[in-house]
This record gives sequence, structure tokens and C-alpha cells, in this order.
Amino acid sequence: MSAVYEREKKRFLEKTKRSEQIYKESVEVTPFGVHSNYRAMDPYPIYFAKGKGSRLWDADGNEYIDFHMAFG
Repeated sequence: MSAVYEREKKRFLEKTKRSEQIYKESVEVTPFGVHSNYRAMDPYPIYFAKGKGSRLWDADGNEYIDFHMAFG
């Protein structure tokens, strides 16, 4: 299980460089870098750039499906 976690964490870090950069800037002005503790996550939250219907795109251009139905 640990190997799977480490692999996925590495993949996340590689795919979300812009979110990491935004996080480092955001924590200077907002606790945890977000305006809701629901969005705070380790190692940093994903910052979304746009949404349309059930689809979201983060600051790095990665596409997600909004299963939470609250971010898009």
C-alpha cells in the first residue's frame, strides 16, 4: 500500500506544479492557502482555473470530473 501511495503522490506533485506555486503564494495571505477548510489538503490543494458543467480544469490544465458537485 505504501508503494502505491508514494507513486500516486509523486504523480500528483509532477502534474500540479502550478497549484503548488499558487499555494506558496496563497499561504502568505490566507490560512492554509484556501478560504474553506474543506479545500485544505496535504501536500497542497488543487487550484481550479475553470469549470463547465461537471468538468473542472486546474491551473496546470489537468481535467477532472466534479463528483462533489460544488466546485464547477
